[in-house]
Amino acid sequence: MKITPKYKIDEPIIEWTFNKLKSDPKLYGGDGGNSAIILAYIKETNPFSLVMSLNEETIAHAVAVSRCKNKLLKIYPELDYRIKNKPKKKNNDNL
Repeated sequence: MKITPKYKIDEPIIEWTFNKLKSDPKLYGGDGGNSAIILAYIKETNPFSLVMSLNEETIAHAVAVSRCKNKLLKIYPELDYRIKNKPKKKNNDNL
């Protein structure tokens, strides 16, 4: 499935999150997607760190990835495979 961005992605975290969602929408866009995408981000950006040594900035970026994922799933519903945790429809939720 070829998915092209509907807007220009400038932020590196948004771009990373969008690419990760496209790479495996069933994993990262599914019900367990938040923890999976946060774990993937931490592993890729801190490959040699132990959890105890992660700094506050890394955790903040990981949370930003999770928020980006949820916003991108609203923009690209074709990547959304959530069943159990699908949010109710809301308007005016832009990135």
